[in-house]
Amino acid sequence: MQNIELLLSKIDRKRTTVRMLCVLQTLNLEHYQEMFELVKKWGLLDNFVLATIFNYGPYYNKDVVPDLEKVNKALDALEKEISRCVQEDKSKFLKSWRQELLNLKYMQTMRVTGPCLLPWYSTYIKVNGDVIPCCYLENEDFVMGNITSSSFAEIWNGAKYREFRRILRDNRPVLKKCVACWNDQGSLVKKYIFFALGKTKWKV
Repeated sequence: MQNIELLLSKIDRKRTTVRMLCVLQTLNLEHYQEMFELVKKWGLLDNFVLATIFNYGPYYNKDVVPDLEKVNKALDALEKEISRCVQEDKSKFLKSWRQELLNLKYMQTMRVTGPCLLPWYSTYIKVNGDVIPCCYLENEDFVMGNITSSSFAEIWNGAKYREFRRILRDNRPVLKKCVACWNDQGSLVKKYIFFALGKTKWKV
């Protein structure tokens, strides 16, 4: 927190936008009061993003993924807090926190096999130059190449990337991390399916 406050004191807030990302997980499920006070003090209420954690594979530390009992307990406590909140900005903040708790509850029981389009329009480059198709696929199995030894175009259009896209399109359940991910872009495929002349291998 000291480093955040130091950063905020050194930059021109009129010229620089600061956004804060917080991951909702076991240790902070019910920290909405403290987080609201901090974010408001720092002037970041409009630029605060709460992201929901989920267990997407065997490489994950399960200690930070709460079970349904803990999520339901946090939801019950938060509902009471929202019902007695009269402060407009705080009520909005608490309701957004509730939505992420509901998302977390949903993610505990879901298994998605719908289409994910991310590897066709987005990518991630790690600090060491490794190119991966998604920020959740961080282990070596999903490294598509390295920009220090190949051009980005070679990696993006390379055989390994094309094969990953094919598997994701045709057999998502084989990719254990992808089948546990929340991302389902079936509605987007339906919207733009005419670009493929009405043909798709995805079930939407």
